[in-house]
Amino acid sequence: MRRFVYVSLILAAVSNSYGFEPRLFGYFEPQLMGGELDGEFKTLYSNKLRIDIEAVPSAGIKFGADVNYFNYSGETTYSILDYLPYDLTTEVYPGTEDNYRFAFADSIALDNVYLRMSFKSADLTVGKQQISYGTGYAWNPTDLFNLKDVLDPTYEQTGHNAVRLDVQIKPGFNVTGLYAPGEEWDRPTALFRLKTRMRRFDLSFSGMTTQWLSTSYPSLTAIEEWRRLVGCDLVGQLLGLGVWAEAAYNEMESSDNFWEGVAGFDYTFRSELYVLGEVYYNSGVPESSEDYTLADWMRYFTGENKTLGRSQAYLFLQYPVTDLVSLGSSIIGCINDESVALVPQLYYSLFQDVELTAYGNFYVGDEGTMYSKDLGNGGLIRLRVYF
Repeated sequence: MRRFVYVSLILAAVSNSYGFEPRLFGYFEPQLMGGELDGEFKTLYSNKLRIDIEAVPSAGIKFGADVNYFNYSGETTYSILDYLPYDLTTEVYPGTEDNYRFAFADSIALDNVYLRMSFKSADLTVGKQQISYGTGYAWNPTDLFNLKDVLDPTYEQTGHNAVRLDVQIKPGFNVTGLYAPGEEWDRPTALFRLKTRMRRFDLSFSGMTTQWLSTSYPSLTAIEEWRRLVGCDLVGQLLGLGVWAEAAYNEMESSDNFWEGVAGFDYTFRSELYVLGEVYYNSGVPESSEDYTLADWMRYFTGENKTLGRSQAYLFLQYPVTDLVSLGSSIIGCINDESVALVPQLYYSLFQDVELTAYGNFYVGDEGTMYSKDLGNGGLIRLRVYF
């Protein structure tokens, strides 16, 4: 927070000298979450304050930064073991139970802070910035930087430290190169991406290498290995539908190689009913719930894997009841273990720059499946006030 204040003061001083004014904006977001666990309904309340600052000191130069402050109350500590099948929790080594706990603690941090320099046909961006690739809605096989929450896939992501160069070779043909430093100078993340236009479709090819960190369970041993990804994605129009597809092959240094793929569509009817569908496949995870291990569950919960079950389906429906109120629902299914999550949603624009979002989550599946009813039903109410 001190750094953000220092930067703001420096920009204010410089703006007085050179005649430009930084722009401040952001939002306040109180949120109430709740869920059932072992017959009890537990709640977690949070306040989030986000402040953004942007400045354009001269033509071709842009500075941006934002800080997030989080405050929590209620039930702030949870154990992942409470959500796992009992026979898997018995594999946990005695004395290591605290390693399976996570807590929501008050925090403040710079989410993004970057400098962008624009030239005639290229942009160079340095600092903590938004890095998000791929065309998938709920899953992105070509994106190793971010992990989406399948219950809330459009929520904003944090930034990543990198140096990125975007070059327009010619209209409709762009090249991106990215370098993100690792903990050691010889273990960075590097990405190269080509994007072009082919009739009604935008088509991209990407290659990426990174030092991948994972954990072995139940020994809790850290594993480091090189991960190399090659992938492609496309998005466009076909027979009146919006369509997209994305796929990636992952070559692992010491573990098994695997591939991921996603394909989807969306369409708006004349009645204004909006429909979105998507399917996802990951060859690197088990096909049957009987094969789910403690390591599989933990890698899913901690974000090392995008899914627990191999095949997933996602359906989203939304209808504007009035100009200010929309009702919708997501239906998320794990095809191979026949479990389903239902996520009814409400969006209400209370006033100008004031939004209310609410959704529930209801699980329908046998014990040990990805969306098992033992995970507990719950919901969320979120208010956002922009300024």
